[in-house]
Amino acid sequence: MKLAPAQRPQSAGAARQLLIGKEEAEVKAETPLKIKVADIKTEIAKGKNETIITDPNKTIITPNRPDFTIENEGDNLIFDVYGVKFRMIYVAAGQYKGGLFSGQIDVNAFYIGQTQVTQALWKAVMGNNPSKFSKNKNNPVERVSWNDCKHFLNKLRNITKRSFRFPTKQEWQFAARGGNYSRGFKYSGSNDIDRVAWYEYNSGGMPHEVAQKQPNELGIYDMSGNVWEFSSNQLKLLNTQIILGGCYLNGSGYCEVTSSYDCHNEAHHELIGLRLALSAY
Repeated sequence: MKLAPAQRPQSAGAARQLLIGKEEAEVKAETPLKIKVADIKTEIAKGKNETIITDPNKTIITPNRPDFTIENEGDNLIFDVYGVKFRMIYVAAGQYKGGLFSGQIDVNAFYIGQTQVTQALWKAVMGNNPSKFSKNKNNPVERVSWNDCKHFLNKLRNITKRSFRFPTKQEWQFAARGGNYSRGFKYSGSNDIDRVAWYEYNSGGMPHEVAQKQPNELGIYDMSGNVWEFSSNQLKLLNTQIILGGCYLNGSGYCEVTSSYDCHNEAHHELIGLRLALSAY
């Protein structure tokens, strides 16, 4: 295409060579850069927040996301597991008055989830979402058995290297009452159940996104209503666990901080979920 004949290819072979060289350059420019996962893991181990990989044609900056992070927020802890954040509330040691015949109950310091375990967190850890009401990832996970929850806790421990567990009945009831800041409410955070709980008369027959009602004295949400929560306590009956807090289909009596019920370890109900606990020491 050059105007001057001397600048044009002088033979068919020369023209072919020019065309081949252009095609090779185009192919090379479109070849994707291969990123080695091992390189990124090495950078994470070195404490770097990103990996920069280059070749003559491209530069790619790949953010390094560790499996989890943890940070302090005063006495509380904030975890980020595969991009899903949740807060663990510190509950100082104390005591509360139990039932009619149990007297004062002593509780050691511990951490408890600010909310019920969400479907987002369950899916991040387990890779699935077994919930019946699954349209909102911030709803509590439900339709999980106690044994399912044990598997979840084991996986979460492996990811975080922290000993997550079920709260005991005593820990749960102490936290639901507001710990050492308790004002003696019937429900967790108020004597007005509509302020703090999704239950029979306001839920519309379904669970709701966590942390939409008023928290209790410790800043913990939904310890009355929404979904029942497993404890680590077993009844004398074989393979039967104590559940606490009431749910979205229950009347107000089931949602009181003193209320408890029982459930078989293998039962899957859309009324039951879980809340995390951690020992403080």
